[in-house]
Amino acid sequence: MRILSYSRRIHNARTNAEEKTESTKDDVELRESFTYLIPEERSSRAYKLLRRMTDSGMPGFCITRTFPEKIRERYELGDIPILWLSNVSKEDTVRPKDLEKLSLSLEEFLSKRGGIVLLDGIEYLITNNNFITVLKLIQSLRDQVAINRSILLLSINPSTMEGHQINLKYQKCERRNLTTKEKAALIGLVENPTLPDNAVAKKVGISRQALSSMKLKFEEEGLLKTLNIPVPSLIGAEILVFSHILFNPDCLLEDRKTGVKLVLEGSPVVFVVSGSFESTLIHYVKNYDDYNMFKNKLISYYANKKFLRTIGNIELMSVGSLETHKNFDFSGILRNLLET
Repeated sequence: MRILSYSRRIHNARTNAEEKTESTKDDVELRESFTYLIPEERSSRAYKLLRRMTDSGMPGFCITRTFPEKIRERYELGDIPILWLSNVSKEDTVRPKDLEKLSLSLEEFLSKRGGIVLLDGIEYLITNNNFITVLKLIQSLRDQVAINRSILLLSINPSTMEGHQINLKYQKCERRNLTTKEKAALIGLVENPTLPDNAVAKKVGISRQALSSMKLKFEEEGLLKTLNIPVPSLIGAEILVFSHILFNPDCLLEDRKTGVKLVLEGSPVVFVVSGSFESTLIHYVKNYDDYNMFKNKLISYYANKKFLRTIGNIELMSVGSLETHKNFDFSGILRNLLET
């Protein structure tokens, strides 16, 4: 997430220099797959950015607490779809407590079309729900935006938010500036995951102690993580299972810890990512009987707790039909990231 800074105007009258500065701010380059947090007392800058991008041809979608026709007229938004956060029963409205409907509307737009989304009314959502629930909604939207090469604008009035709440948003998006040696060490570790530290250190031209220290720091900061992927032939597995489950947004990840434990202990896991609204899992099972037992146990647990929105999709693949087309190698992606 990127933060677009702002400054308060003390007087209504503005000099030409001030107007030029504000114009320059609105010319900021917005990149696909990024989320932008815009702290401002009024949401005018966010709407101007939305209109600028839609005028350039990008599809747009707006969620606002303000009556849509006022917004449409004030910022000349044309036929951009606008969803009104309100308890009034009206077409194109969503109740502030109905985060499931809000999430589904945004997911539908992002998955079908992609484009730029403006969420104006975060404070109103927090007032009607709670901060953690709304934060998890935003985190889920960030993932959808990244996957669908879209843009998300979050307009927030800092004066209505407590300091620790704003800091909680910011701390997940801090930019890490690596030194030349740290970049070389990180690339060396990713390119040579099976080599001991002293061998990697020799390859990148630094001492083993320095590399080990950097590696520990990378792991603590979440820049580096080692995954051990099970080899099916060595564990007697016959089936690879792909599952995507959708959850009731009123149930937080913290409440589903027992279910997550069942997943991790039930069978060898290749990949798992779980948030407040959905979970994706890839894992092995020995045979169909084991799969059926595991599935019934997990689904029964989630259903009894009323965690499920829907079961989603589950696909089975025979291990015997699998072929390795490419080993996991993230070094090329990493090099590109470090060069930008």
